[in-house]
Amino acid sequence: MARTELAKLRVPVEECFAIVAASGTRTAGTPVVLNDILVYPIETTASAAGVVGYDIPKVVVAKPTDEAWATGQKVYWDNTNSEFTTDSSGLVGPVGIVTELAVTAGATGEIHFIGCQVPSTTLDTNPSL
Repeated sequence: MARTELAKLRVPVEECFAIVAASGTRTAGTPVVLNDILVYPIETTASAAGVVGYDIPKVVVAKPTDEAWATGQKVYWDNTNSEFTTDSSGLVGPVGIVTELAVTAGATGEIHFIGCQVPSTTLDTNPSL
């Protein structure tokens, strides 16, 4: 399966700022913190090094079904619910902006993921980047 299918990218992986992270289990599309940076795994890895994105122009992500997203709206990461949200209350971010209108009932939305630095006490970290 192609990496772009795994991560639900809307652009070729070559258009993303991506790095190869050291070994560790990562699931494509499930953000993780590596060395205090929130990144977006582009591919699923069991234990080998894997590609993670820090600047992804367009990617489809999970969102709360009770939120409508407007183009240009700031997006935050909710680690407790493992989803992106426009509610900034005590969450990590902003980690991106909405690139396409998303209706309230929708379970996904499209964002420009920019990642962000995260205090090490905010989320679990994986020091092997």
